[in-house]
Parts: sequence; C-alpha cells; structure tokens
Amino acid sequence: MQPSTDILSAIDSGDSDDLKNALQWAKFDGCEKFLQDEIELGKDMIRQKHNLERVRGSIRNMRPGLISELRSYSKPPNVICDVMACVYLLLGERDEDKLKNWSSIQAMMCQTGSRSLKRLIETRQVTDIPVDVIEKVKGHLSKYDFQSIYLASEGGAAFYVWILDTIREFEQT
Repeated sequence: MQPSTDILSAIDSGDSDDLKNALQWAKFDGCEKFLQDEIELGKDMIRQKHNLERVRGSIRNMRPGLISELRSYSKPPNVICDVMACVYLLLGERDEDKLKNWSSIQAMMCQTGSRSLKRLIETRQVTDIPVDVIEKVKGHLSKYDFQSIYLASEGGAAFYVWILDTIREFEQT
C-alpha cells in the first residue's frame, strides 16, 4: 500500500494507533513533502480525538471546576446555552421556556443533593428519555460541532460529548 492510502484508511477507520503508525511510516518512507495535506489531516484528527477523550474523562470524573466554569458565565456564548439546555432536556426538564433563560439554567446547575447536575447525570437512564426529546436535542445541536464548542468552553464540550454519548446509547437500545 501507499503511505497516502494508509493515512486516509486510518483516518476513515478512526483508529488513533493505526493513524499514528501510518504517519510514522509516511515520515520513514520520506513522503512528508508529498503528503502534507494528508499528514495535517491525520494530525488534526489525532488532536481532536485526544481532546475528545480528555473531555469524556472530565464528565466521567466530573471535575468540580467543570460545572463552576459554566455557572460563572453571566452571558455565555449561545452555543453553551444550547448545550446546557440540551443537557437538561435529556435529564428530564420539560419546561422549554425555562431552558431559554440562562439564569434559570444557572439556578438548576446550583441545585444540590438528588437534584444536583452530577447526581442527575449519574442516575439518568436512557430508556427513560422519550424519542421526541432525542430528536429535539439533535435538532438544537445540529449546527455545532465538537471543535466549535471546545473553543467556546472546555466544560461545554464535556457536556456536548455526554450528550452525544447519551444519544448514541439511546439509539443502540
């Protein structure tokens, strides 16, 4: 196989190890000059996957600063409002007017005990989520991607990844 085919195949497969190996082989074979675009694409993918895994870990371990970062915004970017509104939709909040107001979302993030965001996430069962809610969330977030959310807020990106994982799990059940 040619190094360019190896790189593109590894990108398509999404396997980071395969991609790293293909990039190393391209360098070893002296093809860096000819494969600059493919190599940059591969490096970007590795960076994105690394960021994605780090953010996934943030939600699993729910760093205390994650929610604090988001709560601290007085006027967050629209993308963060949309992400957090979708989080609460998936967690069972049905008052969509409430979710259009950042101060209401902040108040929900301040709740403690069984109503705390962390507890709600830990105890939420995807089988309890109605199909129409999944479709609403997909519609709300269709204009965004991981990178744009990550640039706005690492905390927002962590919740975006949780949303995607929740949707994926829902669709597999």
